[in-house]
Amino acid sequence: MATWLAVGKYYLATGSGSAGLKWLQEAAEAGIADADVLVGHAYKTGLISSVKDEKLAFIHYMKAANAGSAKGQFYVGEFMASVNPQTARKYIVASAHGGSLAAAC
Repeated sequence: MATWLAVGKYYLATGSGSAGLKWLQEAAEAGIADADVLVGHAYKTGLISSVKDEKLAFIHYMKAANAGSAKGQFYVGEFMASVNPQTARKYIVASAHGGSLAAAC
């Protein structure tokens, strides 16, 4: 399972976003929540296609957050900060409790 995550990271880093997406989706389906965080980053930054897609990024961050990823919770909180501060706070606090140093600051 961890191999899927490592291979997905490699493909994203080398510019093969569609191949990276395949491997990261496998990792996410196998229960590695942070794989969805990486897919979210890839959509947010345009690594999968030349077009950035914040909606798909948020969906993947939310999947990771719901699976217990402190990183996913942090990014959901960031996305929601301007739209729903109370809900954003809930995710940031959960992220901090999960060990996220960024959320704790």
